[in-house]
Amino acid sequence: MADDIDGWKPLHRNAYLGDVKAVQAMMPGGGKETDENNLTALHVAAYRGHLPIIEILLPHSDVNAQDENGRTALHWAAFMGNPHVIERLRQVKGIKVNLQMKNGLTALHMGVASEQKDDPGKQKNVIKELLLFDGIDLNVPDENNLRPLHWAALRGYHEIAKLLRGADTSVKDKNGLTPLHSAATNGHHQFIEMLIDWGADQNAVDDNQRTPMYWAAYNGYNKSVSLLINSDIAKGDKKKLTPLHVSGSNGHKETVEKLLEKLSRTNREAVDSPDANKRTPLMWSAYMGHYDIVQLFLQHNANVNAADKDGYTALHWAAMADELKVVQLLLENGANASIRDSKGRTAGDLADALANTDVVKAIESKVGKSA
Repeated sequence: MADDIDGWKPLHRNAYLGDVKAVQAMMPGGGKETDENNLTALHVAAYRGHLPIIEILLPHSDVNAQDENGRTALHWAAFMGNPHVIERLRQVKGIKVNLQMKNGLTALHMGVASEQKDDPGKQKNVIKELLLFDGIDLNVPDENNLRPLHWAALRGYHEIAKLLRGADTSVKDKNGLTPLHSAATNGHHQFIEMLIDWGADQNAVDDNQRTPMYWAAYNGYNKSVSLLINSDIAKGDKKKLTPLHVSGSNGHKETVEKLLEKLSRTNREAVDSPDANKRTPLMWSAYMGHYDIVQLFLQHNANVNAADKDGYTALHWAAMADELKVVQLLLENGANASIRDSKGRTAGDLADALANTDVVKAIESKVGKSA
């Protein structure tokens, strides 16, 4: 028979519609017939969740047949949230639960990734059914080295992830990110709490030497920061940027406050930790014009006159950025306007060169009063 407008054989169309009599009439032949996308009728029935059709097709079909993307009937059932289909397929001798698609995804990946908004319980039941398979592997990597636990972490599906207890929490994706990194990057604090309880390494680093705390601080996820506060919060990345640098430069005041409170008690020197260019967190915040954060640093006794590799102080950076209020705040808190950079220029000189006239006046006024 001719294919229809979608490129489907009559058997595929009837399997999609759940027409039991029509499908029965086409047996025993046709079970292994594929459409232009290499879909079998069993794929279609698993996608739709038509169990009576699946019962008819199974004796005449290859249960491990893969479509053009490598999906099996089990992949389709998992992705579409059809736990009753998974239960039936599990009874088929020779079914391969860990079979991977072309992109490396297993049925377990698909089950974790599916989002059943109309009935969240279906997704849980999908995972439960898959976990009943003999030999199911919780740690199969996809083409990006993401495991099912990574996928759950990225989406914040902590209730689903609870079912994956026993999965390896130390696995890394192609960028060196662990599931804890993935959860922290996206602010999924309940997931973070669960992984910490499982013993996940809070100081694990990705390919750029960034910890989960780095990413939580970078994005200003305060609940996540609080959960990770006992990790090495002073650790820098490849460029020696710490969580304090990135949270300050991104304007996350509450995050900075949490980090400063901890560091002032445990590692005072880290408040002035220099990056690869010897720039301190205060310098970054001053340059970005985050007045309230600069104020926090000063309240925690940050070194207001520290200089970077070019001899720039926080005052130089604020002056160049034309951040008048920050300049005034720094001057009121002991910033030395006479300090010169490696080329002999003061903060006032740099402001003048950039025509930041109000900044120049503020500095001259302060210098004049001090003279």
